[in-house]
Amino acid sequence: MSDGPDVAELEQNLAALGLQPGTVDQHFSSSTAAAIRRWQANWGLPAAQRTGALPFGSVTFSPAPVRVAGVATSVGDMVAPGTAVLSVSSSARVVSAQVSVDQQQLVHVGDQVQVSLTGLPPVQGSVTRVGRVAVAPTQGNGGGGGQGQSGPPSVTVIVAVTLPATAADLDQAPVLVAIAAETHRDVLLVPVVALLARPGGGYQVRLADGRYVQVQPGLFDSTASTVEVTGQLTVGEQVQVPAS
Repeated sequence: MSDGPDVAELEQNLAALGLQPGTVDQHFSSSTAAAIRRWQANWGLPAAQRTGALPFGSVTFSPAPVRVAGVATSVGDMVAPGTAVLSVSSSARVVSAQVSVDQQQLVHVGDQVQVSLTGLPPVQGSVTRVGRVAVAPTQGNGGGGGQGQSGPPSVTVIVAVTLPATAADLDQAPVLVAIAAETHRDVLLVPVVALLARPGGGYQVRLADGRYVQVQPGLFDSTASTVEVTGQLTVGEQVQVPAS
């Protein structure tokens, strides 16, 4: 292989694979060939076929790291020009969530998201893309054996997330996504279960001393099971909740 920028790209990738190509530059050296032989050994080639050379067209470079999502061919298949061999996707871990069309306007790029994966504490993420193409609900068996809709049309929301080092090396996994659609600061919060129906309508809470205080509920935090309230309450006052 003649010297040039393609050699540098090759050596960069060989180094990333831990195959020790020597100095990464535009020169194809004996160290480059030795790294290719180690690479060919990883493929399972017999010693006689570990040439240290790569036939023209046997390597292609992508502009960024990719993940092999699927293999479209099998060993021994005839491959013609233009034949799909692999399908790839980004190597960055993202979360894909479906949001119903009537709630699409509540989600925006940059919104903070809490992602929960079984066995791990919740991690923070952020919305990177909100789809603009609505997908029809999946079809299922309805009552009486007919076909029925399982839900409203939805759009796809993509969330960027960084999992902790303790996370398993999973290719795919189901997660729970909580998106903060609205935020209020410096508010009083009480447990949702502390809300009591008030005679004549509305809500009230019962304080630790037995008194009832009328409150007006605001935003609900479904993650923490708390609710914003306004009324004759002060910070630090205790409210009664049902015994668990």
